[in-house]
Amino acid sequence: MCGRYTLFTERDLSELEAIRNYIGRQFGLPAAQALPEADVYPGMLAPVLLAAALPGGVSQAQTARLPSNTGSYIACPMKWGYQLNGKRQLLINARAETAAQKPLFAADFRSRRCAVPATGFYEWEREEEHGRTTAGHRFYSPRQELLYLAGLYHGSPATGWQFVILTQTAAEPVKSIHKRMPLLLAKTELLPYLRGGKPELLPADRTVDLAHRQIS
Repeated sequence: MCGRYTLFTERDLSELEAIRNYIGRQFGLPAAQALPEADVYPGMLAPVLLAAALPGGVSQAQTARLPSNTGSYIACPMKWGYQLNGKRQLLINARAETAAQKPLFAADFRSRRCAVPATGFYEWEREEEHGRTTAGHRFYSPRQELLYLAGLYHGSPATGWQFVILTQTAAEPVKSIHKRMPLLLAKTELLPYLRGGKPELLPADRTVDLAHRQIS
């Protein structure tokens, strides 16, 4: 699963800067200032990318397109995690393999998709015998490029917008640390996915172009 990711990097990322600036212009400076600049935890507001305007409740001015160098997407701040029936525990992930069939996610999978920009994500090793977490690892692009995690969203103007991150069976190098990982989207896959195309799951025997380092 993915329970924490990052929005910081050692070098400038023009795409991430464009997303932050866009949210500041369209949703106001306080919205941009509220976005995390380091680790992102469940319940926090974070930027997501969409391919079309949000449903009712968001003004036309807030759905202007991002600059062309980001692929002409729409960005919006949303809270990470679905709040279900007033429960305190947030639902933060959905399995990509079954989301289309699950009643909770089926409608969102059909028409409410998002991409979550990230500079890295964390996974933790678990002891086989006791199931306790041990060392944590941060995974990121070896070229310090922005990652895009496939997601779904729902909500309303009254309750606010919330998103979950899709996960899949892990491929290497994540596989040696954890059984699941976020579903990663290449830039060429962003628009097809956001517009309703079937996401391509990474084969478990494939190695993903990710670097990682132990953090604890």
